[in-house]
Amino acid sequence: ALAFGAQGDRKQRLLVFDLGGGTFDLSVVELDGFVYTVTAVDGDPFLGGVDCDNTLVDLLVERLYQQRKQGVALTPVSAERLRQAAQEAKHQLSVQNNTVVQLNAFELADGETIEVAEVVTREEFEERMMPLCQRAIRVVERCLVNNSLIPSDIDDILLVGGQTRTPLLQRKIAEYFEQEPSKRVHPDEVVAIGAALAADSARRIDAPTLLDVLPLAIGV
Repeated sequence: ALAFGAQGDRKQRLLVFDLGGGTFDLSVVELDGFVYTVTAVDGDPFLGGVDCDNTLVDLLVERLYQQRKQGVALTPVSAERLRQAAQEAKHQLSVQNNTVVQLNAFELADGETIEVAEVVTREEFEERMMPLCQRAIRVVERCLVNNSLIPSDIDDILLVGGQTRTPLLQRKIAEYFEQEPSKRVHPDEVVAIGAALAADSARRIDAPTLLDVLPLAIGV
């Protein structure tokens, strides 16, 4: 919220939607002047960008199986190459409608070497991504319901984490809240920027006040 510059005279209620590589975290932040109070947290520790990568990996393995008419076993090296190619394809499909996954001299576990050149469309990717997006929206709904809130109570949605670049996810968030989420800050840099602002403000009298809560039960 600091990085987004969410401050002013009027009271606001913000939702920080943080979908990174491995986890999904939500925070409801109430802003009153320069006082930032986290009033609710929720999330899914088993939902992240890697799950989105895996949807494309599964799609590519299915394509290879259809071509070879037999099982596709990968070596550790080829599996990592395929994962990296899927991640790059995901990045490209956030800004264009199709991409080509090309892997030269792709070695399978049985020793066979093949050439991979597969066209993947955004439509195909979004079809695979839909269950993950719906899962994220269910977490949002749970967070609001558990805290006696409705979508219209949220004044702004702040997108954090590289996976929030996905057009499908942005559309689903906009549909649920009936407003466009904020994309004013680079999603990969926003946490570092906010932390730097918080650290710098610690030596000022007029610094913002941050009132946080422990997001998880850690036991005694």
